[in-house]
Amino acid sequence: MDLAFLVRYTPDLDAEMNTGDNVSHYRILSLLGRGGMGVVYLADDLTLGRKIALKFLSHDFARDRIAVERFWREARAASALNHPNICTIHEIAEHHGQPFIAMEWLEGQSLRDILQTRRLSLDELLTLAIDVADGLDAAHRAGVVHRDIKPGNVFVLNRNRAKLLDFGLAKMEVRQSLPPDATPLTDHGVTLGTVAYMSPEQARGENLDARSDLFSLGVVFYEAVTGMAPFRGSSSAVIFHEILGKTPVRPALLIPDTPADLDRLIMKALEKDRDVRCQSAAEILSDLKRLKRDRDSGSVSASEVAVSVAVGNLMPQSASSLSQATSESPSSSSDAAVATALLKRHRAGVAVGAVALVLVLAVVFYTLGTRRTPNATTSAPDVQVEQVTSSGDAAQPAISPDGKFVAYVSRGGLWIRQTATSSNVQIVAPQSESFMRGLTITPDNNFVDFLRVPRSISTPPSLWRVPLLGGTPKLLVDDVYSPVGWSADGRRMAFIRSNIDTNPTSLIVADAEGRNQKVLLTGKLPDLHLATIVQPGNENVRPAWSPDGKLIAYVTTGEGNSSGTVSASRLVLADTTDGKMRIVDIPVRAIAWIDNSSLVITQVGPEGSQLWRLSYGDGTLKRITNDLNSYTGVSVGADRNLLVTARAEEHSALWIGNAAATEGSEVARSIPGLNTPQNVMAWHGDRLFFGARNTIFALPAGGDQPEEILKNASAPAFTSDGKTMVYIGQGGTVWKAESDGRNPVQLVAIASYWPLVTSDARDVIFQSFAGGFLQMWRVPLAGGKPTLVNPTPTAHPQLSPDGKSLVFASQEQNQWFISVCDLPDCSPLRHVRPMNIRLFLNKWTPDGRGIAYAPVATAGNIFIHPLDGSQERQLTHFTDPRGIVDFAWSKDGKRLAIARTATSQDIVLFRGIKPMP
Repeated sequence: MDLAFLVRYTPDLDAEMNTGDNVSHYRILSLLGRGGMGVVYLADDLTLGRKIALKFLSHDFARDRIAVERFWREARAASALNHPNICTIHEIAEHHGQPFIAMEWLEGQSLRDILQTRRLSLDELLTLAIDVADGLDAAHRAGVVHRDIKPGNVFVLNRNRAKLLDFGLAKMEVRQSLPPDATPLTDHGVTLGTVAYMSPEQARGENLDARSDLFSLGVVFYEAVTGMAPFRGSSSAVIFHEILGKTPVRPALLIPDTPADLDRLIMKALEKDRDVRCQSAAEILSDLKRLKRDRDSGSVSASEVAVSVAVGNLMPQSASSLSQATSESPSSSSDAAVATALLKRHRAGVAVGAVALVLVLAVVFYTLGTRRTPNATTSAPDVQVEQVTSSGDAAQPAISPDGKFVAYVSRGGLWIRQTATSSNVQIVAPQSESFMRGLTITPDNNFVDFLRVPRSISTPPSLWRVPLLGGTPKLLVDDVYSPVGWSADGRRMAFIRSNIDTNPTSLIVADAEGRNQKVLLTGKLPDLHLATIVQPGNENVRPAWSPDGKLIAYVTTGEGNSSGTVSASRLVLADTTDGKMRIVDIPVRAIAWIDNSSLVITQVGPEGSQLWRLSYGDGTLKRITNDLNSYTGVSVGADRNLLVTARAEEHSALWIGNAAATEGSEVARSIPGLNTPQNVMAWHGDRLFFGARNTIFALPAGGDQPEEILKNASAPAFTSDGKTMVYIGQGGTVWKAESDGRNPVQLVAIASYWPLVTSDARDVIFQSFAGGFLQMWRVPLAGGKPTLVNPTPTAHPQLSPDGKSLVFASQEQNQWFISVCDLPDCSPLRHVRPMNIRLFLNKWTPDGRGIAYAPVATAGNIFIHPLDGSQERQLTHFTDPRGIVDFAWSKDGKRLAIARTATSQDIVLFRGIKPMP
């Protein structure tokens, strides 16, 4: 090694730039950050009077000749590029023997930071993608291969424009002259870059050209669209294996509204053979510009329609309605409508080919798992569907009677959106002490009524009113346990009240200000219990007045009969004059009248929560939606032609690894319905049992294809000998069966959650609502009367490995805790750890010496709290945005299974939900 080189590039390792220090004609203002090789400061350019960023080689690398030369190479490579989408280099110099680069100062954040907090809208994504492709094209034309394209090296300015950063690994092609003293930084067979974003040839250490950057760009686009990386693993070796040998799931299968052209572009960029990959950044740039142009002009290609059908999307706005005979064909109504639209749009052979493609894709989609509800027909109304929001976290929608505004909850605040424009405004800020739920816009279109649900379950929800365009909310009514439903004339409202002491639930009718209240209907468990907003899944259920004002439709969560069974979430119709009621025996979660003889409902079934049209006279059901999404809540305009709902898209997988979570991989991906907290996991021998879409599945050892065990069931748990399975079955109640699902027997006739079996197999412990909150109950496994275990509000009990204790979530005086107690009487409760959130999972570690917990509302990782008082530690280290639904160690404590999921939810508007003639 050249001694002169070391003398020249050996800085004072104790030297650190401080505010006010001068570096040449720059003055240091502050430290901006540290990267893998450099330290960056904000500085004033005293000559030109502008702010710039000064990048110094970090002290750890300053003695490293290769690192220093790579630092210079970054400067030379980037300084040769003059493009608005590449960070500008102003100067390359030294200060006291330390090399530095003076570069453009950028205000904003990296794409990596953005993707960790939210999902980009399609318009944002296309804008940024065009910028990045344009900058990369300029670099390639100048003979520079970046070799480290990743979200961290894409900087998004505050005005939503992107610039490429960090050419520290850049390779200059032969046609660009290098300085005479430049030394090759890498040889053939050496890999550089960030593993998850490497091209196959980069992972193999081969010589690279510009097409390697295009593969990395495809990885970035894939992650921006789906929220997850296409190649994942617990180690670099696993990721290398995926990059070299695995084809990722198409983005459109994970995010159904992905445009077909974008889906195709990403998959082409991810081709492992560079000869069939996108061949230039200019090619990608032109495709992106064409896609953005078509999107801005509102045009949709035939291929885009076809892919939309393949992934189960709703029909496009251009699709026309079909006859009833056509709609009842084996393919969905959306499939047939799209085929008709294509026939109208294309001539002769082109049309025949397009229709054939649609039908083939429809058959494939049907074979992959679409099932129809028995005794239900599929309607094909001339419905148009528009996406109102694109934030990925919008919920609780309500449309104004005139159809001009939609109110919704996003990031904890109350927002208003104009249906004719993209204008959004927050009118009520989030509150730390309460949740915002149950929105309704008043009949005069002037106000939004909403519920404040305190985080303390001992304090009842209350009804508030705020002006539609913003103002100071005012308290209207206390003790309101449902969103408000309005009569067609706008003179009366209806809501649910629950008495937490004696446990009746009542349907209340009041005037427009919430005064002059009258009880129309009252019931209590086990005979009748009206849905309340504090019960899971019932947050969007509002009383629905029929247009003629004669009936109010609502949902009951439990109605007994002579056999002792209870059906959950059934439709109840109350006469507004005398309160007499009729129960319709179908599962319902949200309701709205279309005319005096039919309603739109959301119904939870094997396909998830879908929209249906119900004729209340004869109980006939007709589909409105038939896809892989879930719909929650329905709100209609005064003309009953417009409807808004929240559409949720799920991205889930099962992860299985060793007990310490140091090794493992995803074995089953994109399992629909895995995101429901009731779908608890349990090991039985070497098989993993779990619930999804109201069905219990088993994953065999070493397999990745779940086997269906039992329908209308979730939350499996087993006796210690493995012969008996208890679960939540029909009616949302506790059942038992043999471990393979045969010979089911109902144990409990009240709505239940999270069952488990004591180690002696004598009792089943479960959760059920009483007094307005969840409590712990016990019932003999052989059958008998349920008894209360502990009156404290609790959730998610789990049995210790020795069978002597329980761990669970509990609440006291507005504070949540991880708590434990000893069986059989579960007294006294011992608080292990306070939690500042309401939703979390808790399990015993396999050795029984600690509690493992996962905060559901935050980043999806598991933490261990030792019971000996030693320091907590993090068990898993997932970095993608998915959360944890449940986790379970095998009985021998050697394996850990984790259900991971992310759900994006946005508001969609349906036009054309017309009243019956």
